[in-house]
Amino acid sequence: MSDRGSPWQNGQMESYFGRFKEESGDLNRFESLPELVEYIYQQVYYYNNKRIHTTLKMAPVQFKQEARRKLS
Repeated sequence: MSDRGSPWQNGQMESYFGRFKEESGDLNRFESLPELVEYIYQQVYYYNNKRIHTTLKMAPVQFKQEARRKLS
């Protein structure tokens, strides 16, 4: 965990939450908590399984699978 007010100590999470807020827009648009939770779940799934990450040039799941294959 980074120190309060020190976003440079945890760049990956700052990047993730910044992108999440930018792509999500106004979270008050959801009419219920379960609807919001489902949206968050879908976003996290997309981020980890479908979205091509700039540095990796692939989705994190694909990167993990390739790394395991190389170790085998």
